[in-house]
Amino acid sequence: MSRITLYRLLDDLESDNKDLNWFLDFAGNYLEFTRFGESIKPNIQAEIISVNESNYHFFQYKDDGKNCITRPINTNLFVTFANFDSAKSNFLYALKNIRDISKENALRQTINKVVYTCQQSIGCTLDAINNNSAKKKNGILFEVLIKNIVAGCGIDVDDNSEIVHLPGSRETMKFEQDIILLDSNRHTKAVGQLKTSSKDRIDKIFLDKFMYNKLKEVDIPHFAIFLNDVQRKDSNLAKYGISSTFLPGHFKAYTIALNPLDGVYYIDLRPSISSDKFLKKHIKQFDTFLTEDMWDFIK
Repeated sequence: MSRITLYRLLDDLESDNKDLNWFLDFAGNYLEFTRFGESIKPNIQAEIISVNESNYHFFQYKDDGKNCITRPINTNLFVTFANFDSAKSNFLYALKNIRDISKENALRQTINKVVYTCQQSIGCTLDAINNNSAKKKNGILFEVLIKNIVAGCGIDVDDNSEIVHLPGSRETMKFEQDIILLDSNRHTKAVGQLKTSSKDRIDKIFLDKFMYNKLKEVDIPHFAIFLNDVQRKDSNLAKYGISSTFLPGHFKAYTIALNPLDGVYYIDLRPSISSDKFLKKHIKQFDTFLTEDMWDFIK
């Protein structure tokens, strides 16, 4: 029996000091609790396979988790318990040498896998609570995780809410910026939004770029980083599947008719995006942001 309990995991989420090591330790503990990748999982009631995309699985907790079922987990990205220590070591090496690994695909994919595992471990733990407060906490921790990773690559970051005055008026507009990339002189070089999903958010991100640059008369790059756009499809246990929340029509319309974002990145990148010529041009996996694009932003 694992020394890690679901109650301990929930308590750990209340920790004040959430540096990068905290996220890695939390993921390791969650993997120890679930024993993902092993045939025997003493703390899990069931592991459910999605009926329409078999690489997505769900965990059903026992009584300690009120028999709740987690969000879908992409097993192509979620690191197994047996492999996590090695993946973590490679991940930390990759961050330390981020500018030298652009051609090392295995290390780049390890970045995506470890980040996905860290965030989904948090989300799945919070699924044992399953309320609005838990959803908000999950989103906040995703922001903290990504900012820790970018800072770990050696880039100065900030975040703030900026009030911009409207021309010829006393009125103002507030812009909430999840992450700001700074150069060595602390000048803003790029503004980003960090969201677990684009659902109900993608329109605002495009509009914010348009309004911010127009009102301030600047040309600051705007980018977005998303965890995934996948949700549970059916409440019938025998028919559990997944569906996509990504809206390709909206994305294409805003890109063409308003303005393209300077970078859009997913950790769990949907095959439908990779197979669409237009979307593939504008949307990349997260490792591309770290190894290539963010360095261009801060030039």
